[in-house]
Amino acid sequence: MTWNLLKNNVQNLLAHVVFPLLCLTQEDLELWDEDPVEYIHKKIGAPSIPLLLTTDVYEEFLTPDIAASRFLITLASKRQKSSFNGILQFINTTLTQYPSPLSNFSLSFPRFNCGV
Repeated sequence: MTWNLLKNNVQNLLAHVVFPLLCLTQEDLELWDEDPVEYIHKKIGAPSIPLLLTTDVYEEFLTPDIAASRFLITLASKRQKSSFNGILQFINTTLTQYPSPLSNFSLSFPRFNCGV
């Protein structure tokens, strides 16, 4: 029942809800500068740690970015046939909108010139 309501709006959910929640914020940058270990624990460690190993079970459900990443993972794994290609298309479109940061370094680092 819920999937019938969501399936026509997956691209809008990705573009206007999930993606903005997963983007790096000023608070994220400040946390990275102040305490990189805590940043890793908060952003990367929490979704992959089983619930039994976390110190605060409810903490990981309180942040919108963790909820967005779990939604994206669940969407890609549970509805793979109908949503996975759309997710990849959104990622590809989003990444091609911005210039590559490596393009500025191709002359500085010879290894980039030879494709290594």
